[in-house]
Amino acid sequence: YPQYSVKDNVCIKNEAGEVLLNSTHFESVQVLETDKRPSVLFMFTDEGQDLFNQAVSENINKTLDLCVGDEVITSPKIMAETTGRSVTISTDTLKEAEDIVNKVKK
Repeated sequence: YPQYSVKDNVCIKNEAGEVLLNSTHFESVQVLETDKRPSVLFMFTDEGQDLFNQAVSENINKTLDLCVGDEVITSPKIMAETTGRSVTISTDTLKEAEDIVNKVKK
């Protein structure tokens, strides 16, 4: 699956609605289809990686909203800390993963 840039108004917000990352912190987004489950892979810039890892560590067992403007696209629950330059959001179907990518890509 191809990698895409994200729209200029993509962001991640915490449950209080505070913007933790904005579009400048994303490097790319793409659909992943593995033998486990379809998912969406987000790659971060160096600064985005640091901000995302901090956001995750502060929001374990809470949700973070992936938004385009004021529209919440998905709100995954944060289960564990992360240290990498990417994050994967698992979906139930390939169509769901494709829909998320189509909403956030440029």
